[in-house]
Amino acid sequence: MSITPVYLSIKTINYTDCAGLPPKERISVEMVFRGLYHFSRSLLRGKITDAVTYLVEHYQMLGLIKQERKWHP
Repeated sequence: MSITPVYLSIKTINYTDCAGLPPKERISVEMVFRGLYHFSRSLLRGKITDAVTYLVEHYQMLGLIKQERKWHP
């Protein structure tokens, strides 16, 4: 089985068509890279073949969206 490299850039995702999604500033880049590790393990097991699909389906489990902070005066 050959594995092709995955290139993912959050900055290139077009958010104009994605109503209801949180602002892209709330996406944790560190957690996306951590999620790519879990994707690679699923890829080796043959469960999934697309990184973006995996991240979208498991975004809550992977903690990709940062929580809104409460503002304290």
